[in-house]
Order: sequence, then C-alpha cells, then structure tokens
Amino acid sequence: MDKKEENRHKFIEAVANFGRKFGLNHALPQIYALLYWEGLPLSLEKISQELGMSKGNVSINIRKLEEWGAVRKVWRKGSSRHFYTANPHLTEFLPQRIKDTLIKRVEILENHLNSLSKEIKEKEKQEKIKEIQHISSQIVKFATQLLDSKLLDLAGILESRKK
Repeated sequence: MDKKEENRHKFIEAVANFGRKFGLNHALPQIYALLYWEGLPLSLEKISQELGMSKGNVSINIRKLEEWGAVRKVWRKGSSRHFYTANPHLTEFLPQRIKDTLIKRVEILENHLNSLSKEIKEKEKQEKIKEIQHISSQIVKFATQLLDSKLLDLAGILESRKK
C-alpha cells in the first residue's frame, strides 16, 4: 500500500470511528468519508469495491445518507448506474445528526431508568434515578438550544480552521 492509499485508509477509518462514537453503524461514516475524500461521484459498485462491503449494504446506507443530505445522487451522461457524491458542507446536516443522536441516546437511558424506577422500592435510590433523568433532560435541552440557535457556529469553526 502506497502512502496516498494509506492516508486515504486512515482518513476513512478515523471518520468511521468518530461516527461510531455517535452510535452510527460503521458503514455510514465509511461511505461518507470515501465520497468526501475522493471528491468525485462514485457508483454503488465502486463504493462497494473500495470499502469491501456488499452492494446491498452500500445501497441501504447510501439511502440513509441521502435522507440526511450528506450525499446526493448525480447523473452521468451515458451511464445507467447511479453515482453519488458527498455534500462537502458538513454544517448543512451534521448539527441535526448530532442532535438526533443525542436525543435517541437519552431516550434509551430514560426508558431504562423508568423501568428500573418501577422495580426499586428504596426512596433514596429512586431520588438518584430522578436526578439522572433530570440531568439527561437538561443536557438535551441545552444541546437542542445550542444546535438550533446556531450558538454553536460550526460553519465559523470550520472556516477558522482553514485559515
């Protein structure tokens, strides 16, 4: 493997690992990272080949990325295949993905805590559960306000890093 290929592989793996931290399956960030890195449209077959995934797996995950606005289908003259390219503007879809993931994770936590709360009889333990539930709901409120109000200016952060 030459240095360019090794760097490409490291980039895709780093993005995939980051995505997993947000609860995404490994394929979603890998596909996005490949398309983002390449910067040109790739077919499902090429993506499948490059990442060592089945075409079906790539197809399912590409649809999810399309829904999010992370990738888009492009037309190529003279080809009946579908080609896809990454949306290079992370700020157009990333804040919503972060918010959705956080809300989903907190909902899972709250469901577990609600079930546990019904089984626990000690008042002191029930109070501890309520405290965690309150903190988790406050975290969701804060993150939602932060991401919705653009207080967290991801576009500005990304632009300042380029300078």
